[in-house]
Formats: sequence, C-alpha cells, structure tokens
Amino acid sequence: MLAQRVFGIALGYKDLMDHQTLRDDPLFQTMTDIPPSPDDSLASPATLC
Repeated sequence: MLAQRVFGIALGYKDLMDHQTLRDDPLFQTMTDIPPSPDDSLASPATLC
C-alpha cells in the first residue's frame, strides 16, 4: 500500500480519489510489484486512508 501511495503522489495524483481507477491499471500494478491480473486489485481509497 505504501508503494501504491508513493507512486500515486509521484505521478501527480495528490488525493486518493484517483486510486479507485488506478487500482485496476496493469502498469500501476506492475510498478508496485503486483502481477497484473483482473482478479487482483491494489488497495482501494478507503483502505489507504
């Protein structure tokens, strides 16, 4: 979750609202060391709060 948040900030996503769409993005999943899969998503905004 920390990597997801750090990469989000580095890419210019200042708030957590964008993470709802980014959590299913294959490139974003690859950057955070999660193998891209439609079944596995990254953390939701509610989890990151």
